Amino acid sequence: MPISRKWAKKLLCNPCCPRNTRKARKCLTYLASVFRVFRAVRGQRVISMTNIFANIPDTLPEELFTSLLKQDKVQIERIVSKGHSTPDRQWYDQAQDEWVIVLQGQAVLAYEHQKLTLMTGDYVFIPAHTRHRVEWTAPDINTVWLAIHFYE
Repeated sequence: MPISRKWAKKLLCNPCCPRNTRKARKCLTYLASVFRVFRAVRGQRVISMTNIFANIPDTLPEELFTSLLKQDKVQIERIVSKGHSTPDRQWYDQAQDEWVIVLQGQAVLAYEHQKLTLMTGDYVFIPAHTRHRVEWTAPDINTVWLAIHFYE
């Protein structure tokens, strides 16, 4: 059950979050997530929904990694890049298979002998121990990735 408007209005502090502002909406989103967690901790089964494009900061000094789901054999994470790339001469060489899709934006993914330009909707499977790096991401828009890691 989402947080009620009555409770939301009581919980909003007018000096720092005037009603009908972006800050107030962020505050409400945060409060709703706190209430979902609180109900789940109390032992109630809660089905909640969150948008993959929500809670992305306006400025990103470094890539943003958010774990969305982690279980024994799989991890799903959202990665947000904005002009970021893997540092020079650094390669990812992961012990697990990975599948990634670009949900928004553009990127160049480099392998040792190949480069792939990824646009919105493009996806790629990266087998375990395949050396790869992010060579480039669009500097003017957020590049939002969904990455799924498969563990043995």
